[in-house]
Amino acid sequence: MPKFCLSLFLFTFFILGGCSSDSGTNSKDTVIMPLKIGNTWTGKLWTLVEGSQNYYERPGIYRISNDTSYDNATWYVMDRIIDGDTTSDYFIFRNETNGLNALYEIDSQNFMKALWAKHPASVGDEYLSGLNNIETVTVTTVDTVVNVAYGDFICTVYRHEYESTSGPKQEIYYLGPNIGLVKIEFFQTDIDNHLYMNQMWELEIYQGSKSP
Repeated sequence: MPKFCLSLFLFTFFILGGCSSDSGTNSKDTVIMPLKIGNTWTGKLWTLVEGSQNYYERPGIYRISNDTSYDNATWYVMDRIIDGDTTSDYFIFRNETNGLNALYEIDSQNFMKALWAKHPASVGDEYLSGLNNIETVTVTTVDTVVNVAYGDFICTVYRHEYESTSGPKQEIYYLGPNIGLVKIEFFQTDIDNHLYMNQMWELEIYQGSKSP
């Protein structure tokens, strides 16, 4: 795992580079996820080995692969690539005045738009998201410092909670303005109905635009 000690110079450099000077995560001059074809977030995914306390590592990539048009607006298609295995259309995103919105396919002709990451946001903001509004999203903090291999970033943290056939699940997204994905934690339910973190992804390098 990445080490948690950097010099004061590096700390300051990455904070300024990742968070648009001292404007903070709620500046109206930023987007919470830059969306352009080719933008790529390369990181490492740790997965808990079932029945143990050990994690194994795999490369994990999120990439804007294409764009599409819906309701006279341009949306951006994000693929997820884990250890070379691609999940196409993992997310379809668009930045709007209320933040990052996602588009979900109901059937071949009908789609549903939902707010995915409110921006600007305040601690305690809560709203429904996901397909058919099955997810409850809570903003837990707007100024947490997250250290990853790519540097230190001030992030807004979004907790997505939903029910699955195997029980409650959570996905916690750490997003830095004008950089997007910095860290993700995935939680699932054990046999005793307790949530535990079974996966964690962290950013190693971002390649792409730092504007909308």
